Amino acid sequence: MVHRYLTLLIAVLLIGWSIANVYLLGSEFLPTIDEGNLLVRATMPASISLSRAVEISAQIEKKFKEFPEVETCRHRLSVQLQQIDPTFRFL
Repeated sequence: MVHRYLTLLIAVLLIGWSIANVYLLGSEFLPTIDEGNLLVRATMPASISLSRAVEISAQIEKKFKEFPEVETCRHRLSVQLQQIDPTFRFL
């Protein structure tokens, strides 16, 4: 019986320590940065025409500019170069 209680106590302490570390370790890997920037990616069909893509981008930009907190807004159009890596979307 002594080992059961000791094992249970150690398990509870380890779980409590793990939960506490969730709140402590997160700040080390992702520092708090408030630059006021927001990146929005709108994925459109590959068959869309350039003029329609520009029109949709302008509509999205107009919606963002309705908020008084938004100072500047820019859009960029590009194509996906590879199907595997999504980081190649921006030229």
